[in-house]
Amino acid sequence: MFSFPQSYSKRRPPNLQGKIEIITLKNDKKQNAGDYYYEPCDTWHINKEAVYYIFRHAEVMTTFDLHNSFSIFACYERGKVKIDNKIYQYAINGGSWFTLSTKDTTYYFGCILDSSTNKYFLSGVDLQN
Repeated sequence: MFSFPQSYSKRRPPNLQGKIEIITLKNDKKQNAGDYYYEPCDTWHINKEAVYYIFRHAEVMTTFDLHNSFSIFACYERGKVKIDNKIYQYAINGGSWFTLSTKDTTYYFGCILDSSTNKYFLSGVDLQN
């Protein structure tokens, strides 16, 4: 679905269909009372079950895909996750995308919304761009 070029990275993204263990989960909202761009974040929150679901239904993407097809909100759910015995930091954005990072690499993932995943995000992907 996304335009992930073969030469983009020699490192393989984590296998999100493998063994996943959510270690921590913390809501991280940037507060700026009354600001139009922060209002959607006031009520957005996801739980561990949602994080598992989101990871299982995501597709790897490039930063080009992120900036052309996704909204970027000032609210994240952040934490640590173990995927196939390797620890990653994750940041799930309300715009239906997330990152998985190690100290030297960041992978980007997007979620194509359907009736099952739509309930977890503030907005979905715009595939028209």
